[in-house]
Amino acid sequence: MVTNSSVEPGTSVAQLDAVFARAPEPVMLLSEQGDVVYANERAQALLIAGPEGTDGGLIPAIIPQLGPVLRSSVTIPLRVTLKTGSVWFKAWRVAGGSLGVDGAMAMLFGDSSGVLRSRFMVLRNEVANIEHLRARDLNVAQQLRTEAQHLRRLVTTDQLTSLTTGQELRRSVTKALQSGTKTGALLFADLDGFKEINDTHGHSAGDAVLEQVGQRLLEHKRSDDVSARVGGDEFAFWIADVDAAIATRIAHRLRRQIERPVSWRTSDGQRTELVVGASFGIACYPQDGADYAALADVADARMYTNKRDRKALHSHSARR
Repeated sequence: MVTNSSVEPGTSVAQLDAVFARAPEPVMLLSEQGDVVYANERAQALLIAGPEGTDGGLIPAIIPQLGPVLRSSVTIPLRVTLKTGSVWFKAWRVAGGSLGVDGAMAMLFGDSSGVLRSRFMVLRNEVANIEHLRARDLNVAQQLRTEAQHLRRLVTTDQLTSLTTGQELRRSVTKALQSGTKTGALLFADLDGFKEINDTHGHSAGDAVLEQVGQRLLEHKRSDDVSARVGGDEFAFWIADVDAAIATRIAHRLRRQIERPVSWRTSDGQRTELVVGASFGIACYPQDGADYAALADVADARMYTNKRDRKALHSHSARR
């Protein structure tokens, strides 16, 4: 007895049965090796009533003629003679994947009128349409994932400097503190002399400075550190597993990177060097605060104190 359990997935059998189960003609789907992977009721009756009264009598009669079918895509008539009489078949080469079956298949059935072939073509087209819709849905899903990634970058990344945004910095620090980080430092930095560059050369020059500062800060951070632009010319850094002394050394290194001149072409085509300084404020975890808000308040206050002191020092030096 032939069963249809070898056809995967099971829905393919249901689709075939819906079209061929009670067809008056025998309908079979054979593998390239000649194995029956689908047979309707009429075909199963022929298989049982073989020429010698043994199961599978129809298959040995078909297999010798299966080779031309597998080598050709055109309709080939096959005449198989059994004790029960002659049966005319038409055969088409069928891609097994179109019906959820592995490998190339040959569709064999007695159908001089072409009605069953038409039904099969409809079935194949329906399956192809389902596959098309599935591919379209997968494409739409990929587009949605790409758009979601783009939106996330807009939310988490500053578009001018490519640094993290202030909101993402807060999230990252909060996550680090909740994960059990023992020590760390939050550094705030405000650029000195940035307003003068904007006033003298325009905002395009200021943007060039910010962009260069951002690139330098990205190049000089460890993989676990977070560098962010939190305001117009304000930056912040989260550095895990450091104490106050190490955080201070890192702040000096970052200041040197910020203070490197930025080459700028003026409106009259002349090259000039734009230079800014930076005032830092450092808050250390856990002694200066247990969460982001507390650490940010301390770092911000110390940054403005240092900025005020630097201005006072420059003013005193100018008077002398």
